Amino acid sequence: MKTGIEQKQEIYEAAPRDILRLVSALPDNAHTVCLFGHNPTFTEVANRFSENYIDNVPTCGIVHVKSEADTWAGFDESNAVVKACYFPKLVL
Repeated sequence: MKTGIEQKQEIYEAAPRDILRLVSALPDNAHTVCLFGHNPTFTEVANRFSENYIDNVPTCGIVHVKSEADTWAGFDESNAVVKACYFPKLVL
């Protein structure tokens, strides 16, 4: 299994559909994936999977999305949901 950090320049100014396309192309042996990027894209992506509106994913904020799909190609709004949000001000 490949481990480590992989940088993708296309994330920097990506639209939500671009982020979802990158996720759907992940190898199925990638069990846990962390994506880092900028707003407003990451807040928009989080809201696609959230049952409650997220006004803003702040700097250093983490949104945990869990999917029931068997493959990354199958990952979408129909089978994934925000399980938790970890925002710096909520931890203080």
